Amino acid sequence: MSKDLVRSRLSAKEHAMLFAFIVRNALNIIGKDAEAAIENGVIKYGEQRGRRMAKRVLKDGEELSLLNYLVYGEWVPYEASEMDIKFPHLVPELNMVAHKCSWYDCWNKKDMLEEGKYYCKHVDAALARGFREDLDLDLISNRTEGAEKCDFYFREEAFNEKDLEEVNRRKKILNGLAIKPWDYHIAHIFNSMKDSLIKYHGRLGEKVIEESLRDYEKEFGKETLEILMEYNNTDFESIDDYKDSKNKF
Repeated sequence: MSKDLVRSRLSAKEHAMLFAFIVRNALNIIGKDAEAAIENGVIKYGEQRGRRMAKRVLKDGEELSLLNYLVYGEWVPYEASEMDIKFPHLVPELNMVAHKCSWYDCWNKKDMLEEGKYYCKHVDAALARGFREDLDLDLISNRTEGAEKCDFYFREEAFNEKDLEEVNRRKKILNGLAIKPWDYHIAHIFNSMKDSLIKYHGRLGEKVIEESLRDYEKEFGKETLEILMEYNNTDFESIDDYKDSKNKF
């Protein structure tokens, strides 16, 4: 299979499994002492994603509102059926729930929910905080820890039906300009976790990464690993490739 075809088929599955491999190996090689490094890596990843989103919003001359936080998301599922996200309550605080999620499905299928929980526990709040320091996204329940749904509240942030319509309208105008490809997202989580584990644990952290790359190649193939390695030395804070929309919302 050509590398371009492999790249085009990457999705949240590879992202989820690479993270799970890293966590599994970290806990096996380092033990519970690895937890701080794991959590730090997830938080760094989430905050960097949020800051990239914020930079694009500001480059387009828009404000860092909750509405634009929902508009400028950086990923879309490989297939729409992979996700089921709804907003059951708009007031007094916007409530967002997920009944279906690509990450959960991957980890559940591979019996790796214990590894996945470190991601779900921290990533969303970090993402919101990176976008705007006072944007407080509170996780009430989490499917990786046995809940029926992932249940979030944007604290002190109300919405209305017109706001939801405006989110969809603005997304259509952006037409995917803010979306990053899956190979980029996979490389970002990998590099965040690698940097954190090596910072905290030195050579043991390096060993975790070496084992995890072997697991990743075994699961997804040589070409997938080569694509991941293309992102060595990438600045994941940069939005130099983003061309502002030139559209007036």
